[in-house]
Amino acid sequence: MKIHDSLIKIMLLLVIFLPLISCSNDSGTEVSEWASLSSTRGDIPEPGPSKQQTASLILDVDKDGVNDFTIGSRHKGPSVYWYRRGADGWKKYLIEKDTLPVEAGGAFHDIDLDGDLDIVFGADASDNKMWWWENPYPEFDPERSWKRRLIKNSGAKKHHDQMFGDFDGDGEAELVFWNQGDNKLFMAQIPSEPQN
Repeated sequence: MKIHDSLIKIMLLLVIFLPLISCSNDSGTEVSEWASLSSTRGDIPEPGPSKQQTASLILDVDKDGVNDFTIGSRHKGPSVYWYRRGADGWKKYLIEKDTLPVEAGGAFHDIDLDGDLDIVFGADASDNKMWWWENPYPEFDPERSWKRRLIKNSGAKKHHDQMFGDFDGDGEAELVFWNQGDNKLFMAQIPSEPQN
């Protein structure tokens, strides 16, 4: 089985909100059966040409009240896709056309305060960069990359486990991330004009 098919199956089985079929066993305990979707069977689109899908996020990208998901990969682009759930199933949208060394982790937050969720990924052991992509809501084009912006391009390499939250009690979110090369946890304030 291909690596990307396995990753998609595991992710869908463990974290995507899929309909569950419930039944009871002889002891009266409720048993749930998980639904399985696969790109091999055509249930969802293939994740792209890379054999290393390394990151995923679950979020409502298009503000329709339904969770979608993103898949990030490395070694062969496109590096980030958004899987949009619609009435007819899943449709794949391009977020990043270039080949980037996307590492495990990722986070989402309304970075530019325009009412939609933007996404963040960091580089693997080959690079020291961290990026955010500006959600183009409501102008989505399945073939056009989102605007990528740089968060950092200095210091050690390999970024893991990004998250947003108000960690200093000032009422505004900060970005916290682990840098494995530095063996340190970092907290970054979101600039007042993050597009610049």
